[in-house]
Amino acid sequence: MEYLKLDELCKNLTGNELKLYFILRKNCNANLECKRSIRSIAREYGLSARTVNLCIDNLVAKKYIQKIKRISSDGLNLTNLYKIIGGF
Repeated sequence: MEYLKLDELCKNLTGNELKLYFILRKNCNANLECKRSIRSIAREYGLSARTVNLCIDNLVAKKYIQKIKRISSDGLNLTNLYKIIGGF
């Protein structure tokens, strides 16, 4: 995993992307994985679900996080898993 200095991270991300990156980091386990729903993040941090979704897509494209789709054993969609793979 490549780590950047905070000022480099700020240069590479928009304000909402940076906010979401740190929200995910705050909610990570020891393996840098987070299982929060888009709606719960939006509600708790005063963002729209659309903004959260767009920021997640941008963080994936910029290779700061990995989005892993999870499906239960009976075929139901579960909350995505977000893994921090770059950044601060």
